[in-house]
Amino acid sequence: MNTGSDERVDDAASDATHRPRPRRHYAGVVSSEPEADPDPSAAPRPAPPARVALCLDCRTLLAASERCDVDAGHRVARLDEDAGREAALGEAYGRPPKPTRLGLALKVALAIAWPIGALVLIRLAGLRALLVVGLFGLAFLAWRLARRANERFFGADVAPPPFPADAPRHPGRVGPGQPVRVGPFEDALGGELRLYAGDVVRAVTLRDGYTGGFQLALDDGRDVFVPAGRVRLEAPSEAWHALRAWELDDAQRAADPRDEAPTPFPAKSGAVALLAEGTHVELLGELKLHEEDAAEGYRDAPELHLVPLDRIPRLRLLS
Repeated sequence: MNTGSDERVDDAASDATHRPRPRRHYAGVVSSEPEADPDPSAAPRPAPPARVALCLDCRTLLAASERCDVDAGHRVARLDEDAGREAALGEAYGRPPKPTRLGLALKVALAIAWPIGALVLIRLAGLRALLVVGLFGLAFLAWRLARRANERFFGADVAPPPFPADAPRHPGRVGPGQPVRVGPFEDALGGELRLYAGDVVRAVTLRDGYTGGFQLALDDGRDVFVPAGRVRLEAPSEAWHALRAWELDDAQRAADPRDEAPTPFPAKSGAVALLAEGTHVELLGELKLHEEDAAEGYRDAPELHLVPLDRIPRLRLLS
């Protein structure tokens, strides 16, 4: 990970001079590497609520009692419960067909008929004809198996709907924020994450986003505080950084810690976007004035903050 250009300093001054390492924002994931001398008295990073639920329709990780923000009618399954996990596996791999009497009868009939038919074909057309028919049959079977595996393991695209064109837009620069430990990409990217969003992709099987809260300096001079919680981020394709296979394995293990197969998140690739602090973004949606209680005595005036009105803040990367 790039930590900025090296500076040459004298040995005598090197103990007193420390160059802070630049913060990094991983589109969604806003990461900040520790400075040379971290403050030992710094407050511990808050942990987000355990996201043990999965929206089966748009594959977003959710908190235990949370409903999907894309559509309240979306199906939500608990990954820490057997029934919910089975539902997630069924969405990822397809549910095994239930045996029927007709299907069983057809299987028995084929098992009896195919050797008799092969003997008749040999008698009438010879061994070569049987070989040609067999090769075509094997090719058809392989094609069907490959197609079925692709349909079962990767399903259909489940991208959430795009941001509405008429939504209010508030461009600004990402400012400082509260570090927060989140997953599943933390182990893959390293560093202290501040704002996180990423996809495990191949007709998306997992989507997650979380922030510990950060300041956004709007272009019109106002400051907005994006509170801790889930976030959604939209970024152009060239801004996303592909995850290697081992990184993707770490991400899936973090999202699904059970040491067993199969995983509800079958995928061959993943992606996050890499942004630098001060990146130009756009906050979509209405803003509201939030009054925060004074931290000191009753005579102190309460603090006022502009915050997003939407329960899940929506951001778009501009540059």
